[in-house]
Amino acid sequence: MCGITGVVKLDGLLYEPIHEMTDALTHRGPDGQGILRDKNAVFGHRRLSIIDLSESGRQPLTNEDGTVMLTFNGEIYDYVPLRKKLEKLGHKFKTHTDSEVLVHLFEEYGEKMLDHIDGLFSFAIWDAVKKELFLARDHMGKKPLYYATINNGIVFASELKALCLYPGIDKSIDQEALHSYLVLGYVPGEQAIFAGVNKLAPGSCAWFSKGKVTTRQYFLPTVTDGEWRRTKNEYLEEAEMLLRRAVRRRLVADVEVGIFLSGGIDSSLIAALVADEHDSMKTFSIGFTEGAFDETEHAVRVSKVLGTDHIMDTVGVKTLIDAVPKVVSAFDEPFADASAIPTYLLAEMTVKHVKVAIGGDGGDEVFGGYPTLKAQRVAQGIGFATILQPFLQKALAGINEGKGYYPTGYVLKRFVDGMGLDAWE
Repeated sequence: MCGITGVVKLDGLLYEPIHEMTDALTHRGPDGQGILRDKNAVFGHRRLSIIDLSESGRQPLTNEDGTVMLTFNGEIYDYVPLRKKLEKLGHKFKTHTDSEVLVHLFEEYGEKMLDHIDGLFSFAIWDAVKKELFLARDHMGKKPLYYATINNGIVFASELKALCLYPGIDKSIDQEALHSYLVLGYVPGEQAIFAGVNKLAPGSCAWFSKGKVTTRQYFLPTVTDGEWRRTKNEYLEEAEMLLRRAVRRRLVADVEVGIFLSGGIDSSLIAALVADEHDSMKTFSIGFTEGAFDETEHAVRVSKVLGTDHIMDTVGVKTLIDAVPKVVSAFDEPFADASAIPTYLLAEMTVKHVKVAIGGDGGDEVFGGYPTLKAQRVAQGIGFATILQPFLQKALAGINEGKGYYPTGYVLKRFVDGMGLDAWE
């Protein structure tokens, strides 16, 4: 991943803390930093080098005459055929990155560039001629993007900790976002935990023009009636084809790619598909001294069948508890899924061996594997909000008393402490 920051001021830039904001994202991009500005916009970028490892791949970058400026976090999977198409249309490239494809797509298609790209991304493009800023986030929201309006301008960043270094951002707690967090365990959609900040929602884009922000959802998953008229085998064949294509695209990199291997169906299937593409690969798993929660036996079994170079570690309760402050800091907003803790430790171990790792996240959501998805139907029938009300009251009371309730209340308390906020005034 990379980190992006930026400030646009229609009445001209004075002192903007772009260096401080960009430095706050060093953990997202340890391989390099770039700053680029004109009289109305300044962009920052922290780089994790995955495609085109040379210095020519640095960001932010511009088109040929400097009128279009980009800062980008993510990966565009179909950038090679897109580049060839753009070159035939007369566009000149100076790098071999997927980033530069976005610059020329914007020149050619404007907002409709989003109809042409497949990948995971958040990016900002400044049109110096029209004095307009274009923001976009990928279809499923894998890459984060926060923004806040300021006096005759806008500021954006990959993470809250960078955005909030800009002076004057309203950091009071947004009560609707707090409610969403206590119900869901995270802050969803366009909401942000701070009242003065917004998230760009998954599958959405935004324009900042003439002092106003206009957002649009360009992608929404839909199912047509005709898609339910196939046989079971047809669905299975298409699912395999789509999974193979998705995995193959995510293996495009100029660095070694590893696999998070839990031993469950999702990650094991992905590891098997990668094994069909590569003769050797590294897999990684994290285990627990508490046997009831440890699944490494399954991961080791899968690794032996696939012939992977398997790297694993085992952690105890103290290690998990000690990691909580680091996890809370990494998320910026309160997030109550306890699985984030071992995932953080797994990533911390993996980065010592490879820069990029593929995981199985999303399989349960797509294929309905979580028991909570079934429970939701029951809860809707018997009044979910009524059942939750006593819990919410207890959680809020516990937080006000400084106690907190795990995971929602405890994580929220750590978030408030970590950000130095007096959130309950």
